[in-house]
Amino acid sequence: MFSGRYLSAQEVEVEARIDSTNILVGDQANLSLIINQPDSINILFPEFADTITESIEIINHTTSDTLRLEDKRIEITRKYKVTCFDSGYHYIPPFVFQYNKDSITANWATQPLFLHVLRVDIAPSDSSEVIFDIKLPDKMPITLFEILPWIIGAVLTGLLVFIVVYYIKKRKKKEPLFKIKKPEEPPHVIAIRELDKLKEKKVWQKGKIKLYHSELTFIIRKYIERRYQTPAMEQTSNEIIEALVKNGFNNNTQLGQLKMLLFSADMVKFAKAKPLPDENETALLNSYVFVNETKQTWQKELDDQREGVKGIEGLEGVKGKEGGM
Repeated sequence: MFSGRYLSAQEVEVEARIDSTNILVGDQANLSLIINQPDSINILFPEFADTITESIEIINHTTSDTLRLEDKRIEITRKYKVTCFDSGYHYIPPFVFQYNKDSITANWATQPLFLHVLRVDIAPSDSSEVIFDIKLPDKMPITLFEILPWIIGAVLTGLLVFIVVYYIKKRKKKEPLFKIKKPEEPPHVIAIRELDKLKEKKVWQKGKIKLYHSELTFIIRKYIERRYQTPAMEQTSNEIIEALVKNGFNNNTQLGQLKMLLFSADMVKFAKAKPLPDENETALLNSYVFVNETKQTWQKELDDQREGVKGIEGLEGVKGKEGGM
């Protein structure tokens, strides 16, 4: 190891050592500063920031390590790990140690050091091959795991934008954010309400007989369509009657009221008949009666009939078994 040494008259010895005077660019070397002194005095080490010289950088350093010797002497060592990124010969000037006490000042300096920094040989000096650029890293295929966070982020962003836009639109229209769907009203409730509206408008009293009967039959047809699941709005009066009878409607009184209502309206709309005021009132009254009498009765009777048929079939089966026995 290369070292510089100075022995004072007061028996103080300072030394600088470097474990290698030849390194490659970017490699590291260990620099040691050592004091051999009496244990009765306190000598200060030189202080550094992050460099030894302009080109030589300090990577890290240790705290002072003290070793006790004979004759009341000690050896103090402080180590530095250094590096350099500039090639060439680098001069390391002497390191100065100081003693200051009671107006007494003394300095001790090590001998200078030299550090030779070498470039990395890319190719042998006798090679005639062309030197190529550094090869770029190979590109690896992108996996689903790598892009999954981006997909989730895009979906969440889109959802957030949709919620904000939806909220702004509802706020401008002064509408609630979420509409609660009301339960569907029974057909007879809707029909009675519409008949009440028609009664209040007094259409036929204003001479609009055709409009009155058209609106009246529209309400009844809509009621039949909802109540009995038959396309009454698209059927003729005869087809409506036939469809109800075919599906089990057998109340002759109610059928008679419905026929009178539908056929009277047909005469007004297509034959330009002019009913008397009492007939107009009777048509509205028959509509109320038909809706009120068929809102539950007909379906209940049909269910009772079906249950009765099942009971009869069950009894006949039991009798058949008893006869077989």
